[in-house]
Amino acid sequence: MLCEVHKLIQRYTNSILAQKALFELGEALDIFQLDEGGIQDAMALVVTTAQWQGTLQDASIVVIARLLDVNIWTLDYRDFSRFQDLHLWN
Repeated sequence: MLCEVHKLIQRYTNSILAQKALFELGEALDIFQLDEGGIQDAMALVVTTAQWQGTLQDASIVVIARLLDVNIWTLDYRDFSRFQDLHLWN
């Protein structure tokens, strides 16, 4: 999610504000990092999900959302529409 928020702020403002927001968010949030198994799961998702154009970042978000049972917030819901088990926050 942090990547998506940074991208959104950068898209609609500028790089300096996005960098400041990134620092502030990094201080305020609990950052969840994938372990090696989670990274392998994300890589497998990219390789094995037929006709999906998702990135490794998208796949990592899917893996984390499933692990933590949380909703996904994203700029482009189409990236996650093929995963019916996920809940999109809108």
